Amino acid sequence: MKTVLFLAIALVLSGCSPQTQRQTKNSVTRKPAAGKASKPKPTLIVEPDSFAGIPEAINALADAAKNGDDDKLLQATKWLMIEGDAAVDPLAQVLNDEQADLAPRIAVCRTLRELGSKAKPALIQALGSESKQLQLNAIKALGLVRPADRDTVQTLMDLLDSDDERLQLEAILALGNIGPPAKDMCGERLVGILNDAEENGTLRDAAKRALKNINPRRKFTD
Repeated sequence: MKTVLFLAIALVLSGCSPQTQRQTKNSVTRKPAAGKASKPKPTLIVEPDSFAGIPEAINALADAAKNGDDDKLLQATKWLMIEGDAAVDPLAQVLNDEQADLAPRIAVCRTLRELGSKAKPALIQALGSESKQLQLNAIKALGLVRPADRDTVQTLMDLLDSDDERLQLEAILALGNIGPPAKDMCGERLVGILNDAEENGTLRDAAKRALKNINPRRKFTD
């Protein structure tokens, strides 16, 4: 009897009572599992021999755009960027082919904007497309072509007089993407849109954001 009593006291003092042991065991099993860390996506490496030539790369670009294959689309785009100026004219033919599917034409438009100023004439031509969606993508592309020049800024400013507010909005955003190089030509025009109380609110907000990029040192209020 004394032996049993001593054992019970020892268990209590050591914190190892049967109840405590069960609680400890349960607390261990209820420990939240650590969250799984997401693995970074590997960098896409494009080999020089990924495509037999520019026509094959453009065909792959078109197929990827139609099928929603983002990896293949990126591979073809990067390969064509490596080809540089040589890819501009073949891409321009697809861009401005009104009989071609829209998805490949938009993919080509986004590729051309990465190829520099030599892509500008094709993008400007696309502004006359029958597809409004292609027009919008061409406007956006013009705002991202580097280096930007006065002709590009003027083309975008001309679109501010469009009767289509979607084209106006995309032109304002494109001017904002050009940034300070557009300041001397379009700054005051955008200020006028911003301060016109009768202007569409969306256009005024876009003008304000664009002005912050074009002339970041100036404070604009509406």
